[in-house]
Amino acid sequence: MDQYRTGRVENAGGVAIHRAVVEGAAQGGVALPAGADVAGFAGITQEAQVLGRPVSLKRRGVTAAVAAAGVARGDYVNIADALGRMKSCNADVIAAPGPALVVHVVGKALSAATNLGDVFEMEINEFVVNRAAS
Repeated sequence: MDQYRTGRVENAGGVAIHRAVVEGAAQGGVALPAGADVAGFAGITQEAQVLGRPVSLKRRGVTAAVAAAGVARGDYVNIADALGRMKSCNADVIAAPGPALVVHVVGKALSAATNLGDVFEMEINEFVVNRAAS
């Protein structure tokens, strides 16, 4: 899989830089996610862009991302909200057996973020944790 790709922005308000986007409704389209921990990760935006224009995306490797809350260096991260910000999902990934759980991990934080809106460095390494109920 290529490290970079482009996608045509489907959101009326466009997309901001360093945000997670998912596959859009149209072929080659990308959109902000509908909410937290969703499937269909398309990449992290490498620029801001408006509706209908192509946006550069990072699919693999190291990139900057915007935090929705504090993230510790080394935490697994996933999509936090409909603005494409990221949150720690470490507790869910390494949790003890419990109720059924599906986590769509996007990558791992290489630096920390303290507050909402902080930009941090992450390595994209997408995988799904599917824990059966115990």
